[in-house]
Amino acid sequence: MIKLIINADDFGHSVIFNTEIIKLLKEGKIKSTTVMVNRVDYKQDKQIEELKTLRKKDTSIGIHFEMDENGNLKSQIEQQYSLFLNIFGFSPSHFDIHMPKYRLMEKAAVEIINFGNERGIAVRNLGINKIGKHTSEKAFFATNHSIEEIYDYIKNMEEGKSYEIIVHPGRFDPESKSSLNKEREKDIEKVNLINEKIRSYPEIKLISYLNL
Repeated sequence: MIKLIINADDFGHSVIFNTEIIKLLKEGKIKSTTVMVNRVDYKQDKQIEELKTLRKKDTSIGIHFEMDENGNLKSQIEQQYSLFLNIFGFSPSHFDIHMPKYRLMEKAAVEIINFGNERGIAVRNLGINKIGKHTSEKAFFATNHSIEEIYDYIKNMEEGKSYEIIVHPGRFDPESKSSLNKEREKDIEKVNLINEKIRSYPEIKLISYLNL
């Protein structure tokens, strides 16, 4: 068996993005998402409740850490972890990282990996994970690749290994300053095409981080 996680990043960034992520989760085309907890507000209350319900159906819900390289990294991690607990009432299934400036990306990633290991929480395989719970292969950022390149990635998956494909589904939000705003509808189509493709690979099982 080959285990595949398709994770939708950026839940919480926008009500419009959230709507599309929830739709894909309900359709079973993805089974995992990560939340930008600092961006969640009262307008998303209903969507948060929907996500809590989906958690009961084996959806993995993690934290999409947003790090300010000028702040204390450990304090930011602890603050966002506590906020996740307050919002959802349960522990996150996994961690990943978002940084607008990448100079200290690896340093922040190491802090998050250590924090996850201390709590037995999976952390996205960033290629620097040495211990702890994560997929066996480095995560694949599908947003920056063509569907042909994604198909090649799927074709080369190996038996007994686990993989993660990262997507950023949504619809264009005129109020969002996300650099990926215009790419999000393309990612919905990529998720649909990925699901069609893996039907021809019976050895590939779509899972959540809860099934690692």
